Formats: sequence, C-alpha cells, structure tokens
Amino acid sequence: VVTTPLRIIATRGAHFITSHMGIEIYASGVHLDFYRPGLPKTGENHVMLDIADACSGIHSIMAIKALHAITAYLSRLQLKWKWVLFWLALPITTASNVIRITLLVLVAAYYDPKFAQTFFHDKSPYPLFIIVFLLLVSIGRLMERLTKGEAYWKALKESEKKQAEQEGNVKPWRRE
Repeated sequence: VVTTPLRIIATRGAHFITSHMGIEIYASGVHLDFYRPGLPKTGENHVMLDIADACSGIHSIMAIKALHAITAYLSRLQLKWKWVLFWLALPITTASNVIRITLLVLVAAYYDPKFAQTFFHDKSPYPLFIIVFLLLVSIGRLMERLTKGEAYWKALKESEKKQAEQEGNVKPWRRE
C-alpha cells in the first residue's frame, strides 16, 4: 500500500532529473526505459529498469525513522521541535531514494548497465543511509542552535535543581 506511491515518486523524480541531464528516458509507472547516450540505439544499448518494492525506500525510511526517533529524543530541543525534527526524516529519506535511483540510471547510462544493476544497486544504500543519518543529525544540531535548545535545557535543569533544593529532595536526574 505504501510502497507503490514511494516507487512512483522515486521513478518520477529520477525521470525528471535524468531527462534534464540529456538522457532520453521514458517513464511508465515504475519502469524506466532508455538508450545509453552517445551509442547506437541497438538492443545491447537499451536499458530497462523496474523499481521494485524493495527499491521503494520503505526499508530506508523505517530504519532512518527508528534511529532518528532516538536522535530527536536525545536532542536538546523543546518537544514541538523534536517532532519537527522527527518528521523531517520522511522527506529527506524519500529525496535520498530519488537520488539513489537517479545515480543508478546515470551509472547504467554512462558506465555499465550490468554494474549498475548488480554491484551499484546492492551497495549504494549503505553510504546513502549514513549520509542521510548524518544530515539529519546535523539538522538537529542546527535546530538546537537556532531555537536556543541548549539554553532551554539549562534553564529547565536549574529550575528543577532549585525546586529540589527547596523541597529537600535529591537532585533530579536529567541529561546534561
């Protein structure tokens, strides 16, 4: 149910980008069809790519969302900004999948279709996953600076410390 729209987004995004890069590419549903540029339009230079359910990006989205939920929770942001940070993972991960499919088309068009559909296809999600996660962590740190999240947590900690001292309680636990 969710994978089909994600596959269509990835296909249309890759089609849009690569068609503006000079590749005569056709998209139909979740299929990309093109001839390798600069080569004769023969059967051996014809490339057809089908964006399968596994290439929809759903696995990346789920993994990034899980890791990013932890990152958002541990960030020094107010709750509303934690939710903004958490939901930013969805469009960024979807865009990264479009970039991955675009790179796959470019490797198939300008280098080798077999390499693109085997090694590149199988290994490209890992560095992209790391890049997306680091990008989201960086956005979280930037949001902390822009929203004064560090100052918010320091003020909250001081407030709790004063309240605990007034009540004679032990110091409340809070990440510092």
